[in-house]
Amino acid sequence: IGWWAAGCFMLAAGSILLLLRDIQSIERISIFSANTSFLTGFIFLYTGTRRFINRKENLRIVIPVFIVFLILTWHVIFIRRNDDMRVVILYSSSLVFIFLIAFNLFINRIRATWISAYFTAAAFLIFGAFFLFRIIMTLISGHIDPIFEPKIMSLCAFLFSLVAGILWTFGFVIMVNQRLNREVKNEKDNFEHIFFSSPDATIISRYDDRTIVNVNEGFTSLFGFTADEAIGKTSIELNIWSSPDDRINITNKLDLRGFCRDYEAVLKRKNEEPISVLISAKKIRLQG
Repeated sequence: IGWWAAGCFMLAAGSILLLLRDIQSIERISIFSANTSFLTGFIFLYTGTRRFINRKENLRIVIPVFIVFLILTWHVIFIRRNDDMRVVILYSSSLVFIFLIAFNLFINRIRATWISAYFTAAAFLIFGAFFLFRIIMTLISGHIDPIFEPKIMSLCAFLFSLVAGILWTFGFVIMVNQRLNREVKNEKDNFEHIFFSSPDATIISRYDDRTIVNVNEGFTSLFGFTADEAIGKTSIELNIWSSPDDRINITNKLDLRGFCRDYEAVLKRKNEEPISVLISAKKIRLQG
């Protein structure tokens, strides 16, 4: 998420830097900085996408493209002063990372996010297709309309950038939420697997009213209650305490320290048979 945020920041910074081109003394520097900021933004978006699918960015692509871009952009801005070629260089370099982003989202192996990943990839592809169209038209006509001029292509470029940015941001947000939901579900499944497969008698109860919300097989086999008999009741209602003082002592330890470890007590099975046990308890937070 940090890489995506940094990418959006660099794209926004590039737009702001372009506004400084009207200051004649720093015109070329502001244009060079803006173009560099734009490409850096797409590199950051690409890096974030690779990290999201649990892969490292390919520096063998990133570094050469960025270096070639800097050299060519410097040449056409400060030496040749050719704005048309500058835009072609920027669009071509950006296309590399736009298509890499789309490609990596299409090969995304995270099942929980594949639909939103395809949606985000499509947004990048549409944006990239427009870039490609502008490159071809520039090479054919030998001229490109500046983005701030009130012409139809400039307007389309602005609208495409705006809409594409909204779409891929929306896609990124959904992808993150879906992945987080999946991870929460996995954690829940793992917790339940450990809870139910533990041979120790284990219960989960609400701390405020001590109502039992779940028990494992170790508890039902040791105490003789079924899960339906135990869930929704308190340990007092199940009458498992031989001495009420034991329950009070454990509660006091939980209130004071948040946990209790290896407390010796005598409890009762469902058939009133006494059983000596060691009780450990801890306050945890589950689902709020």
